[in-house]
Formats: sequence, C-alpha cells, structure tokens
Amino acid sequence: MQAMLKIELSRAFQGKNFIITIILGSIITMVHFILYALPMAVPEGVTAQNYGGLYPPTVFNEWIGGQGLFLTATLYFFLLPLMAAIPYGDSYYLEKKSGYPKNIFLRTNKKYYFISKYIAVFLSAGTAITIPLLLNLLVTMAMFPSVLPDINAPVFMMNPSCMWSSMFYAAPYGYIFCYLLLDFVFSGLLATISLVAGLWMRHHLGVLLAPFLFFLIIYFTLNFMSIYFRFLNTLNPGAFLNPTPVIDGITLPPILLEMLLLFCATFFVYIKEGVRREVF
Repeated sequence: MQAMLKIELSRAFQGKNFIITIILGSIITMVHFILYALPMAVPEGVTAQNYGGLYPPTVFNEWIGGQGLFLTATLYFFLLPLMAAIPYGDSYYLEKKSGYPKNIFLRTNKKYYFISKYIAVFLSAGTAITIPLLLNLLVTMAMFPSVLPDINAPVFMMNPSCMWSSMFYAAPYGYIFCYLLLDFVFSGLLATISLVAGLWMRHHLGVLLAPFLFFLIIYFTLNFMSIYFRFLNTLNPGAFLNPTPVIDGITLPPILLEMLLLFCATFFVYIKEGVRREVF
C-alpha cells in the first residue's frame, strides 16, 4: 500500500497538469492583485498626515479572499471544481483506457491501487487550489499592513451571523487558515467525482467536467429552492467556499455533513465498484 501510494502521489504532483492548474489559478489571483489590490497600496492624494478618518487598506480586506465579490475572485471560486479535477482527476480514466491497471493488479492488491488513487487525486486537487490563494495572500502581505480588523469599520462584510466572525476580528489569520483548509478539503472531494465518473463515462471531457457539472446542478438547484426555503442557500458551495461572506447564516455543521456525504458517495462507490470490476 505504501509503495503504491508513493507512486500515485509522485505521478500526481509531478504531472504537467498539476503545474498547469497552479499556473492558471495563480494568473487569476495575481490579476486580481494587480487590478484591485495594488491600486490601493498608495491611494491617490493620501499621505500619513491626512489619512485620519479613513480605514487603511489591510491584508484582510485586500487579499482575494477579502474581496470575494470582485470579478476575478468570483471567477476563481466559480471555476474551482473544474480546476480541482485537472491535476489528476482523469488519471483513472486514462489509465483504464491504456490498460495500465492490468499490469498493476499483477503486482499489488486492487484495493491498494484504488485507495492510493483516491488519496492522490484528493491531495493534488486541494494543493493546486490552495497554492494560488496562498500566493495572493503572501503578495498582499508584502504590500499591506496586518492591521487587526475593526468591527466598526465599514469596509468589512462580516457580521455576527457569519461563520467564524468572532475569529475574523480576534485572529484574522486563523480565519484565513480555516478557510484555506475548508477550500482544500472541499476541492479534493470535488475532484474525486471525476474518479467515480471515470468508472462509467466514455468521454475524457465528461470525466473532467463531472465535478463542475455537479457543482452547477447543486448551485442552481439550491438557489431555486431557496426561494421557498431560504436556509438552503447556506448549504450552497458557491457561497461557503468564498472567504468573503456572500450570504448570512452559514454555519460549519451543515458544511461538515455535506463533506461527509460527498466523501461517502465518492470513496465507497469508487473503491467498491473499482475492485468489483474485471479489467482483464
């Protein structure tokens, strides 16, 4: 199992698709920094003497996670399911077509192969999504001060009904870390949908688009149903993956339940069906 996992992780993290995803994500986050954050570094006409009365631009309201309603930030979190699948989500489908598993199963247990594949897809997707966000955060930290957010400042969308709001004002970097971890885990789980799709789908594009299509179905279904049941909007990944509070009332327990259901629906289906299938 350990040897199989090492092989899968090496192929996932050293593959060109992993690098391409990081580059594409970094382009979006850096364009965001150039267009929206950088112009705020030295506001026109503002000096140290006349800055009084204005809340200064800080890391926490200038990084991409603090400006989540801007075009580039919206684009990044909207494309997140697609970018998560690119690094390694289609690997099983491609290997199945090439006959690679036939050779692997002669030397190792089937279950080891499928479990290692699942872990590699999960970790590579989460890493590829998180690195561009971290890059944007680090560049923003180099240009802006880490002034503790003021609850009375009008520049923050955070209110007491927002998830982790008390942490945001008391320990904002802790808030950012928790959101990066949330995005990491959910991105990894979304990418594993491609593995399940690879069991049945015959088209490469369909396998890569499966997480994005799943995301769109959930997004529009919950948006429509929230007209009648408003609380359903808080379950929408399109809302809770963005560190900027898009809607009020989001809480952690329903998100954890969603992640657990998604894990069960992908892990157990993929492992059980994959092991059951005859590849020879």
